[in-house]
Parts: sequence; structure tokens; C-alpha cells
Amino acid sequence: MSPEAWNIIALVAAALAGTLGAFLIRRRRPHGLDPLQKNLLATNIGYFATLYTFFLSFAVMTLWNNFTDTSEDLAHEPYTTVILAREAQVLPHSEPFVRALEAYLDSVAREEWVAMSQDRRSPATQERYDALWREWERLRPDDAVKTMYHVRMLEELKDLSRYRHARLEQVRGSLLWPFWLLIHLGFVFTLVALFYTDLGHGVADVWYMGMMLLLVLINIWLIRELDTPFSGVLRLGPERFLDSLARIRALAGH
Repeated sequence: MSPEAWNIIALVAAALAGTLGAFLIRRRRPHGLDPLQKNLLATNIGYFATLYTFFLSFAVMTLWNNFTDTSEDLAHEPYTTVILAREAQVLPHSEPFVRALEAYLDSVAREEWVAMSQDRRSPATQERYDALWREWERLRPDDAVKTMYHVRMLEELKDLSRYRHARLEQVRGSLLWPFWLLIHLGFVFTLVALFYTDLGHGVADVWYMGMMLLLVLINIWLIRELDTPFSGVLRLGPERFLDSLARIRALAGH
């Protein structure tokens, strides 16, 4: 069974467990509110639900934008290395630089991606990145046209650096801990609110509580997935780096 299916099963099971738990506790220990108190509480719960829903929606939209930006950067970073390989072909004795590009892409795809999925960085890939700059410094253009290409490669290396650092900044997520605190506190408050929300009909109560819990749990799961784009079910993969590696090897005849 796929990880996506297991996540769906886990979310539904958690919603069912929370619903049955709240329903059974309320059956054994009724809240004892009179109709006036229930109406007043329903108004307050409605205000809380609106505020919490807005907060979850804001977090999802913000993280979705970050997720799509990270995905776009993953397209630009390996594409920049292909441009560098093409420009390097104009310069004399550029084979070590091209091989450094290949080593960097291979290390990103096979070493750094594993490290990023574990919320850390790869020292080996950092060394490959530093070696790339050292090989560029060793290039020696011998005329004005080749010097122009050498300078253009510097600009491409700067872009590569920017894309790389933007990718690594997303390894540990962008949502600050106060937001996570509010998200989890809101979930606890939702459970408490469901305990006191009594529609007076057993089946309707179960459906209402289950629907609310499932929607809240899905939103929290989605927030966590979008906040960690290199791990989890919705993770981004290194396929573009492997494709660029194959293109550079084909250009260099390796």
C-alpha cells in the first residue's frame, strides 16, 4: 500500500477515534448545560471556529506558496548547471570544471537529498560545491571572447549559489514554533468545543464531530507536509538534478 493511502487511513482513523472518544465521554459524563448556556456557548464556539479556520487557511496558503517557489527553484538550479557546462566548452582545459559540475549534481541527488529528508545538510555536497568554485577560478581564458564567457559563468555561478541556498533554507521548514503552538492549541480547543456541542441527536452528533475533526486533522497534516518539502508524502524529488547530470554527461561525452 502506498504512503498516501496509509496517511489517509491514519487521518480517518484518528478522526473516528477522537469522535467516538468525545461521544462516549459525553455519554458517561454529561456537560449539564441548560439551553441558554448551550446557545451562548454555540456563539462563542462559532467565533472560535471562524478564527481557527482562517488561521489554518492562512498557514496552508502561505506554505503552498513557499512549496511552489521551492519547486521552481529546483527547476532553475540544475538548469543553471547545464548552461555552465555549455559555456565551459568554449574555454580551454575546462574538463575538470565540467567534471566538478557532474560531481556536484550527483552528490545533490544521491547524498544531499537523503540528508535533507532528515532535516540536515550534507558536508560532502558542500565540498563538491566549493570544488566547483575552485575549478572555475582555475580556468584561464586566452582571448577577449573567452574572457566574456568566463565572466558570464561567474554570473551563472552566483545564480546557482542563490538557488542552492534557497533550497537549503527550506530543509527545516519555514513555519515558526509559535504558529505550531497555536495550531496544536487550536486542535485541543476543538476537541473541548466538540465535547460541549450537543445537537440532541446521536447520529447527527457523531457526523458533526467526525466531520470537524477530519477537516482539522487534514489541514494540520497538509501544513506539516508543505512545511517540509523534502520529506513526508508530498516531498519533492531529485529527478531534475539527475536529468541535468545525464545531459551534461552527454554533452561532455562521458
